Amino acid sequence: MEKKITIQYSSIAKYILYAILLFSPLARGSVHPWHHGVIQIGVLLMLSLLLMQTIQTKESLLPKTSLDKPILALLLLCCISFFFSVSRPDSVEAIALLLSYITIFYVTVYFCRTRRNQRELVYVICIIASLPVLIGFLKFMDMIPFSLWNYDDLHYPKTFLTGVFGNYNHLAGYLEMVIPLMLILFVTRTRRGWRKAALICWVLIFVVCHIFTLSRGGWISLGGALLFMTLILLSNKKFTSKKLLITLCSTASVLVFFVLSGSRLFERMMSLAEEEVVLGVNGRMRIWKGTLTLIKEHIFVGTGPGTFAIVFPRFQPPGTTARFYQAHQDYLQFISEIGVFFIPLLCWMLYALFRSGFKGLHSRSRQKWGVTLGAMTGIFAILIHSFVDFNLHIPANAILFTVLAAIVVSRQSTPAPNSNFTNGKQ
Repeated sequence: MEKKITIQYSSIAKYILYAILLFSPLARGSVHPWHHGVIQIGVLLMLSLLLMQTIQTKESLLPKTSLDKPILALLLLCCISFFFSVSRPDSVEAIALLLSYITIFYVTVYFCRTRRNQRELVYVICIIASLPVLIGFLKFMDMIPFSLWNYDDLHYPKTFLTGVFGNYNHLAGYLEMVIPLMLILFVTRTRRGWRKAALICWVLIFVVCHIFTLSRGGWISLGGALLFMTLILLSNKKFTSKKLLITLCSTASVLVFFVLSGSRLFERMMSLAEEEVVLGVNGRMRIWKGTLTLIKEHIFVGTGPGTFAIVFPRFQPPGTTARFYQAHQDYLQFISEIGVFFIPLLCWMLYALFRSGFKGLHSRSRQKWGVTLGAMTGIFAILIHSFVDFNLHIPANAILFTVLAAIVVSRQSTPAPNSNFTNGKQ
């Protein structure tokens, strides 16, 4: 009886994690404070259930990972910056959200210790991501039956596919983390017949949706990430389908060229240097210039976590009339809020993450190898996109990023069978 209760606690906690992954994108990316509250309640429930399990089983709740020390250093840096914050209530809210991300990270690592849970999580992510895609196409064709996801206050043209998000760049950022996981499903298991055809159609729908977001940063990020994935596959001796991969990449490149040659998409690509207040390169560079000035004035400890929107109006360059709540560059915004020491900390975190990921690529398990590559590729994509946008300041995308990072660094306790890319078995 005791064993059944323990399994029940663990199962409920796992489904709460899935509920958070479902809620966060559907609630407009969870950008409002009450969205944060719902996520934090879910995190506390999830943590309480796992604590109850560990009390009964006397097992470790926090599995060790390569990111433990960098995460601790990040918390320390945020706490130091908090004492110098220009708005402590905003900093408390930002730190509480960060603690939620960290909890989600360790809970995901906890569940990914078994291959079954890891495989289930990947499918859950892909299935959940289908909802923003479906809603995006319904909005695009004016067929959505209710106005929950119609954000008329943002005044985006209907030519941009935004889905459940308020910003098309954030839908693109979300999808570019999911698409590599979907592609890697071709590697983790041999699929034939209608299953293979269905998976191909599923991936193509996601790619088309990503293209029609008209996010130029998203196009570049996903393209760079898929190149990263392709190079790793081509360099792996156990991956024997190199000619097929090269053929698929060449075909995809030709198809993308023709798709982007469509008038609206081509015009969008050619408008990189337009004088747009927010969305163009010139508009973003004005914001970055002001952010750099802010950083120089608060170089060591920043203005405090979550305070950029309060401080930036004083540093806003002439010629920009709108108020900016984000720096449109995740790295600059993090530095402005918690100080210049975030730079070496970020390098440390990325080194630990990718070092652990590349170790996982040597696994003899097709699933472990493939899922690690898919998660790393999604992370690589959003890291590129973060140079020109603020996806990591959107809770839905930050949560997905956190889950992918947990997948990369997780260690499976279940022994992996002797398998490789050529045997057709898992």
